[in-house]
Amino acid sequence: MPDDALTAASEEPTSHTGVPVMASGVSSRKASHRGTCQAFNHVHKLPGDLIAKHGYVIDSYTFIDVCPGSAHLPFQQSCEFARTCLAVKQRELESLREQDGMLREPATVASCWVSEARPRGYGERGRSLWRFVDIKWDGKNVYHIGFNGKEVTHRGAAVGAASLLAVASLFNVRYADQVVARNIVQAERYIGWMQDRLATWAPAPLLPLDGKVIYEPFNPPSKSA
Repeated sequence: MPDDALTAASEEPTSHTGVPVMASGVSSRKASHRGTCQAFNHVHKLPGDLIAKHGYVIDSYTFIDVCPGSAHLPFQQSCEFARTCLAVKQRELESLREQDGMLREPATVASCWVSEARPRGYGERGRSLWRFVDIKWDGKNVYHIGFNGKEVTHRGAAVGAASLLAVASLFNVRYADQVVARNIVQAERYIGWMQDRLATWAPAPLLPLDGKVIYEPFNPPSKSA
């Protein structure tokens, strides 16, 4: 699934051949060729000039998590948006490294990152959800108000901690280790991959609709919840 920061950076679609473009930013004309997405290098159809909408899931008739490379020129014809993606990811990496350092500092308030199971009606069940919340501690168990407004108990989660603030510090470091550090590695991988890709960029022919195409998209590991 695409990155939120890259989605926000996606520019308004334009069509330099005058092909009609729908409100979604995708041409209403039937595709005649394929091209590769500037953001992640997957191959998709071209209904007109621009890459078709892709990378999404449909929930209640709504497109969710549309790839930011949708409705842009294919990589064969332009690398402008690819350079934008690189710049966005570089800024994101700086922010992640700063966040990682802050999370490893001793907590000064009784609030921290905790992981809880998603309750019914709040997305995919069975996966954990990280949230920044106020906590309580009885010397053994940690408590906080859950996503659904009910109290959640983390039994034995901070046995041996010296204080409530020490508990908050412990939970923040867990979040840094399990989520932020992983996101840093993923951002570093994307930056290196995109820099290599841009270093050899040159205009190229579009791809035919039929036939097998060999390509190497960026495939990040599954996102942390």
